[in-house]
Amino acid sequence: MHTNEKRYSCEFHSPGLGRVFTLIEMLPIEPGNLSMNHQHIIFVCTICGSSDQTKQYVAKSDGERLLEKLQTLYHDWVLQDEFSIQPVKCMGVCDQACAIAFVSFNKHTYLFGDLPADAEGVEKTATAVLECASQYHAKPDGLLPYAKRPELLKAGAIARIPPMPTELSEADIGNHFP
Repeated sequence: MHTNEKRYSCEFHSPGLGRVFTLIEMLPIEPGNLSMNHQHIIFVCTICGSSDQTKQYVAKSDGERLLEKLQTLYHDWVLQDEFSIQPVKCMGVCDQACAIAFVSFNKHTYLFGDLPADAEGVEKTATAVLECASQYHAKPDGLLPYAKRPELLKAGAIARIPPMPTELSEADIGNHFP
């Protein structure tokens, strides 16, 4: 594990089955950008729109451009003490670049793609991402009603992943692992 990573691990056990599975997630932590006060993360794919993806040389990927614009707006954002913005090398939705995700403990996780991050559209996109992140912050379960999302994030929703259960009973495990 690198010094700028934190590891979260959770094992699920069943008396009859022993260890059922282990979930391990490694989050890259940018120095000075995440403290114990941050309870929410905006992940930004930095590979989206890169030379590797477009097969043409680009000095800066669309994902890097979006990350930079978000970081610029972040400094004046009222929720900067509640969120960190973290770069991710790939979110696996390359055909739907640019991609971002909202993540927080005990909340639904959202993955958005098809976000314009070219030089002309990046400011509008970054503003919409922070507006939607504000809505995400305000909801205890993280659910974002479609009608209230900024337009750019209505069409770009790829996935809404439920929060990991805080506790699984043996019956729950039996229903998921026959």
